[in-house]
Amino acid sequence: MTPGATYTYEFTNFVFQAGDAVGPYAEVGLSVSSLVPVYSFQFTAFENASSQTPLLTTNFTAGATTPVFALGPVWQDRQGLFTLQMISGSMTLLDFYGSVVDDAGYYYSEKPPVVPEPSVAVLWGGAILAVVLPRWWRQAKSRLSV
Repeated sequence: MTPGATYTYEFTNFVFQAGDAVGPYAEVGLSVSSLVPVYSFQFTAFENASSQTPLLTTNFTAGATTPVFALGPVWQDRQGLFTLQMISGSMTLLDFYGSVVDDAGYYYSEKPPVVPEPSVAVLWGGAILAVVLPRWWRQAKSRLSV
């Protein structure tokens, strides 16, 4: 992620893990990698949709820490949404999880696969191939038909 980029994820499949947890609470943990020593992003959590009033909005600046955001007694319906917006520096989101403990003390979690963002090189490579391949195919086809 580069400055201005946004990542959004909606939790909809919290899976039961165990009982007898102390709650209620919810949290989101992120695992990131960065080539720059200090990066900054804004984390925002919502109950169900980004059009709602945020439950939590905070700016996070770090070097080598793993951010975990405690949200309090929210997402009791076992669904929620968060966004990350890059402020400065750059980072790659490697992994993340969300967890919820409900009023009864049941612990649920979700750890979805992160869909990688295409790099600029991949996007440019695809654009070049989209221009070059049809031209090459026409040339090869005209040579074969002679």
